[in-house]
Amino acid sequence: DADIRAIGLALEQMAEVIVSAKEPDVSARLRHAPVRREADAPLVYVVDDDAAQAESLARTLRHGGYRTRVFLELPAFHKAWEDSDAQRPAAVLLDMVFPEGEDAGAQALTRLGLRREDNIPVVVVSVRDDLPTRLAALRAGACRYLTKPVDEARLTSLLDALTHRQPPEPYRVLLVDDEPL
Repeated sequence: DADIRAIGLALEQMAEVIVSAKEPDVSARLRHAPVRREADAPLVYVVDDDAAQAESLARTLRHGGYRTRVFLELPAFHKAWEDSDAQRPAAVLLDMVFPEGEDAGAQALTRLGLRREDNIPVVVVSVRDDLPTRLAALRAGACRYLTKPVDEARLTSLLDALTHRQPPEPYRVLLVDDEPL
């Protein structure tokens, strides 16, 4: 079963590359992008008002074995978050700048009351790299702050660590005793 799933994932990734190469229109790629339906793949919310950036982040995460749900507006994200029937994400990628303001991402985190204690890591991904913005994001509850453009491998490994997909390095123990038993 694991081999069949791995082959299926590889085929989906190849199909996505072919579709994205043929269709330069971002909205068309969003419609045709494969959506992982695997129950064991962690769900990540991608909240960004830039459709191209959101699609790029979602594609990177899908290639890394995550399911994604993209929100291009903060009200849609708030509504989904408050929906008691909705599946909770394993992590949230959140832009800082929205039409609502330069620090709208941090304000959205504060409004939702999403904190580190909820065990849902929030990674802010933004074009802004100034200290006040970074502090606003971390004070609002973000656990990491990355600047755009994001290194795809770094993002995937960061989410793997934050969502506990990768087991931590095992301890190595050396036992020395003069008694074999």
